[in-house]
Amino acid sequence: METFNLLLDEVDSLGACSTATLRSVDLLPRFANYLSIALDTVEVRFENSGEALQPFQEKYVSDCRHFIADAVEFHETHGDDYGTEYPMEFQEEAQSIIQDLIDGLTHIAPENHYFGSHPGDGADFGFWECEDW
Repeated sequence: METFNLLLDEVDSLGACSTATLRSVDLLPRFANYLSIALDTVEVRFENSGEALQPFQEKYVSDCRHFIADAVEFHETHGDDYGTEYPMEFQEEAQSIIQDLIDGLTHIAPENHYFGSHPGDGADFGFWECEDW
């Protein structure tokens, strides 16, 4: 059975997720897009190999697609065309959605890797090798 996690060469092909910003209005759509592409990548690998996703994997993908849809809806409702930060009364909700997206990306991180900020640069987000493994 194939691994459901991203492979290192797949992460390399995804490229960078987000750099040089910690603003939720920047991170939320970038993480949503990155998670969507990561899920597509894994699903295509399974499809190309002729293997089907297990029921728990299908549920995970479905849950992540809901997180992505929530992020898109939130951003379209509370964002603007100028990249202005979300209104203060919606920051907590934005952070909650961002955490869901991070959790989704962490779950499909390549073996011995995590998704989050770079240890040397807190505003550089992507998949990083776990140094204590």
